[in-house]
Amino acid sequence: MKLLRLTSDKLNGVFDGYLNQEIDIPEKSQIALQSAVFETQPETVIIDSSNDQISFQTANATGTQTISLTHTDGTGTNPQNYNDANSQLFFDDLTNKINANMKIINNNQIGKQFRMKTHDDGKVEASFLTSAFNNRQGELNSNISKGTVNGSATPENTIQINASDQIGSRSNTENIAGATKYSSFTHYDFPITKGAGIFRFQMSKLQQLSGTETGGFTIALSERNPHTATAAFTDADIVAGIQVLSVSDPNMDGATPTVALPYSTIINGVATPSTVNTNAVGGQLGFTKLVAPAYPVTDARNDHIELAITGNDDSSATSVCNGANIEMNVYRRTTDTDPSITNPFIKNRLATTPYATHIQRGADLYAYVFIHGVVQAGGTFNCRLQKPRYTADPFMENENPSGVLLGNTIETDIIVGVKPDPPRNRNTLHNIDFGQQEVYEWLGYNVGLQPSQSGTAVSFKGNNIFGANITADAFLIQLLNLKVESYDAHITKESRQNILSVIPADNENNRVVYEPNNLLFIDLDNRFPIKISNLRLRIVRQDYSEVPTRNLSSITIIIKSP
Repeated sequence: MKLLRLTSDKLNGVFDGYLNQEIDIPEKSQIALQSAVFETQPETVIIDSSNDQISFQTANATGTQTISLTHTDGTGTNPQNYNDANSQLFFDDLTNKINANMKIINNNQIGKQFRMKTHDDGKVEASFLTSAFNNRQGELNSNISKGTVNGSATPENTIQINASDQIGSRSNTENIAGATKYSSFTHYDFPITKGAGIFRFQMSKLQQLSGTETGGFTIALSERNPHTATAAFTDADIVAGIQVLSVSDPNMDGATPTVALPYSTIINGVATPSTVNTNAVGGQLGFTKLVAPAYPVTDARNDHIELAITGNDDSSATSVCNGANIEMNVYRRTTDTDPSITNPFIKNRLATTPYATHIQRGADLYAYVFIHGVVQAGGTFNCRLQKPRYTADPFMENENPSGVLLGNTIETDIIVGVKPDPPRNRNTLHNIDFGQQEVYEWLGYNVGLQPSQSGTAVSFKGNNIFGANITADAFLIQLLNLKVESYDAHITKESRQNILSVIPADNENNRVVYEPNNLLFIDLDNRFPIKISNLRLRIVRQDYSEVPTRNLSSITIIIKSP
């Protein structure tokens, strides 16, 4: 019988013991673990200037983008480190910053969103998912508000959507103020994309044939969940919006369209007339635009109006954004005298507001469209919007599918010159690089740039259990240069694994001291005598992932002759 003590000061649980003489091991010998003493590193990571850079790519055309993680320096609300108790803070920081660097100027990123989470198997998954870009008319039709319309005995749809995707009122009642201001509306089922998200319409018709009727429209993003809210919608519910409302004015008679109908922006419930692009341009418009008369109804030259979530620095495709904005945009033709439909549209940014100020980066913002005013029959104001386009939160959409079938994804329906274009190539190349070894290992990934993946839904899953999730209740001692008759039926192994011992102990206090009550000898797979001067083994977790160790570790084994 022989006793052999091994020590190691390596940080990965590996023992590599050398002797200055050879040890004879007769055939059919047996081996057992007598004791093991080791300390594990805390399952934490510290983020500082040496490891705060994370890079990602969503398309070759866009190139590599880089974000900087928040340092765990203990200042303010920053933690001292990330661990099992606060690992969600790390996930939120990484997720929010990658999403904040998605931009609508990168058309491959429109509708794209990033998320990091842990699965039931304890492994981390980093995913890029892209929302369908389409009209979602089925959702809009199914979510129309009900009300008393033109004296109806029972509640009816307050607005109508025709087969050409035009949205207008069914009511003869003016709704520009008071409790009924936001009573005629519809909405999408899921919040807008938290990466680069778009909520867009094109003007179809704004018509007033006398000075007595009023009306208009509002498109809005709101934290108000339309599936649970019951109180009446008010200005205060609007986080960001674009609104056009007429006022009674005898000069607005349609005969001489000289009075401006301004766009207003709404930020946190406060409406402000825009100083940019002041005139709303729509078919049969009874108000001024660049040059009278107005375009015909449904004309492709009418303004596009848009609410967008996008990175706050769009100076280049890869410029670093320190947050995201909600943009309120109008796209208008550069010249009104050119009859060509392809005359380019220019983006006019009416206003912006930081996305981060609305609870937190990543807040759910739902998309609403309101029609104020009357239909032409029985009244004289008529407002219609057309070509609704929307990108929803793709993760919520996938995990909570709507009962309404979506139409086909619309890739290139917006006319030439309207920017940003819808994404033309959604099957793009993605990758992610977590930077430094300690970050990779804490997250459970093999170190190095993750293999690139193409598609509209790509996921990078960790190779090992996420460090912060581990409270190990057992360790394995695995021989590396001696074969023993031990087998593992684990689903990833199902073969001989040279396990010397299973240590049924946890590392709750980062220290393991183990000595079995009885030695359990295992047959060495040596049919002939062997000589050794080196013995290698390692401590691993139950999934064979590395155990980060610290200080001096010690293992004692017994070799017994037959």
